[in-house]
Amino acid sequence: MQSLTTPVIRSLETLPFDVIDQILLASASYADLQAAVLSCHALHGVFNIRKTSILAHTLRLAMGGNDVIAASFRTVRIETRLNLGIANVDQVMATIQTIHEDASYILTAKEYAICMARAHVCEGLEVAYSRSFKDRNTDDCSCLTVAESDRFRMALHRLWLCSAYIQSPVVKPLCLSASTRVPLLYGELSVQAVFDLVHVVGWMGTTVMGCLPPDIAMRRQGKYPLVCLSSGPSNVYNAYQLPQRTDEFLPKISRQLRHRYRSWEHDIDLHREILSRTTAQPAVPDDMSTIVELPDGPGPECSKCQAKPGVCVWDKHNWTHVPRNMRLQGLVDWLGRLAGNYYERHLFLQYLGVDDPRPNYLCIRNTRRIAVALSPAPNITVSSILQELLALPHNVTTTEEELYLEGDGFNSVTDEDLLCLPCLEDLVGSRLPVWWGGKKIDAVPDEANKPKCSFGMECSEQKLADHAYDFNHSCIGQDFGIIDGYKESLRIQRMYTKAGKRI
Repeated sequence: MQSLTTPVIRSLETLPFDVIDQILLASASYADLQAAVLSCHALHGVFNIRKTSILAHTLRLAMGGNDVIAASFRTVRIETRLNLGIANVDQVMATIQTIHEDASYILTAKEYAICMARAHVCEGLEVAYSRSFKDRNTDDCSCLTVAESDRFRMALHRLWLCSAYIQSPVVKPLCLSASTRVPLLYGELSVQAVFDLVHVVGWMGTTVMGCLPPDIAMRRQGKYPLVCLSSGPSNVYNAYQLPQRTDEFLPKISRQLRHRYRSWEHDIDLHREILSRTTAQPAVPDDMSTIVELPDGPGPECSKCQAKPGVCVWDKHNWTHVPRNMRLQGLVDWLGRLAGNYYERHLFLQYLGVDDPRPNYLCIRNTRRIAVALSPAPNITVSSILQELLALPHNVTTTEEELYLEGDGFNSVTDEDLLCLPCLEDLVGSRLPVWWGGKKIDAVPDEANKPKCSFGMECSEQKLADHAYDFNHSCIGQDFGIIDGYKESLRIQRMYTKAGKRI
């Protein structure tokens, strides 16, 4: 009979020193490293002995190559000096000029924590950037190459430094004039590096616009690149994660900064001129290259308008990554004028099972208590809603709805067809109110007995609390024309005034 040997089971406490060292070096993140060190005495003891090398290794894994680390170290070192409260501009400038990008610098514990936190921000923003320029199907991990990732992250760390300068009361005056701003912000950088900064800031501005409700985004076109530059990548990332708090993370900039710094996009041209006049810098390249090299060929095409916007196109395979203002919490703002109808807004949010992203958006007096209580629709997602919007022509029940849908141009589009951002916005904006009208009747059959407003979803008087409550507005209205429409609007207002109801 063959004898069985009992395997020797080793605990972490009995593992050799070198094995425990390799376990700690294999930590994928600083959070994993902390959890491992606190898990047992053996790991904690080895960490205390090899702390410097283990932390350096973990930081390198989290941040990227030497160039990224050097840019990050310079940023945190200068920020530390700025936070010391130096009141003299000459002293600040003298200090800044002595600090260069150096990956061999030994960080303090506080600086290390800052760098690790920023590595997490870089990782999150890089995933969003990868969806915009590399691969539209990017999920939770970036598809950028190592070289592309390093260039993107270097730009982010340098933008942290730019925002620190702008936010410093001592250094800010130097940022208002191109003659002092360009040497301050870009003095040690190549023209290509400055081009990368401008490119990333422009991308951040576009990304933030996609976090705002459509009515606000339309009013703030072109204002966010400078806001992002002033606020820094961390606040851009926070706004991307929590779009309903975008204004909190990215507050308006002062009028002085906005007007004096309006031509910042042209800094790259001025910097090119400065470098071309000195022999200390390498030759200025004639052409700039983008961080992500675009593939050869025409690229994907929008099936509706035939635009070719790179990888920023959507079909059912990447509907989970539509712009942030189209998430479930933000869809209510795509209802058009229905979004200003307190009754429809309340039921729509109940149906989706989400809180109002703009609780102070409506300022309506004398609203009635809404007795209808809807249960959230099961398993509803943005992807399922977009699927139903495209299938809407097969599910409508009235001639008015059929004619309305024929006019938006999406009847021939399927979930396999690509749509660019403007066309995707048109699809959601035109069809979501019609979709909601059908869903509301299915969820609350009594709503079918409520009289329909003559103007339907386009009614300008549904901001009146009683009119919003008494009539169904999630329907297609009549085409009155300008004069008759104005008369009908006045009739609605007089009806509630004569009834003694405040509007």
